[in-house]
Amino acid sequence: MKRHLKTHTNEKPFECRICSNQFRRKADLRRHVKIQTDDKPFECSICDDKFKRLDVMKQHLKTHSNEKPFECSVCVDRFRSLGNMKQHVKTHFNKKPFQCTICYKYFKSKVTLKQHMMKLHTDEKN
Repeated sequence: MKRHLKTHTNEKPFECRICSNQFRRKADLRRHVKIQTDDKPFECSICDDKFKRLDVMKQHLKTHSNEKPFECSVCVDRFRSLGNMKQHVKTHFNKKPFQCTICYKYFKSKVTLKQHMMKLHTDEKN
């Protein structure tokens, strides 16, 4: 309960020694520090690629198999990750929840909005 209550405050007692970013939880700081360093302790047993985080390495391992456990409920296409499947499902509907703050155009994904911003509004952001 004590840890949960901290989420409602701006208290961030854990500070990165490299960049001074602050975090609410020690685990978040540890994860951040791994990203800040060049250390890549997790190695793919198939292709020898190395990764900073175990979860990213596990996701990478799926690229070596044909396993696609996530199925689109609309068209029955299959995907390696839940995130890719969810992103795909949005393409079946005319929902465009991501809006450009400069020209107010809507996009289906955060990625396409970012591409739009970089291509058309790089000088207008600030």
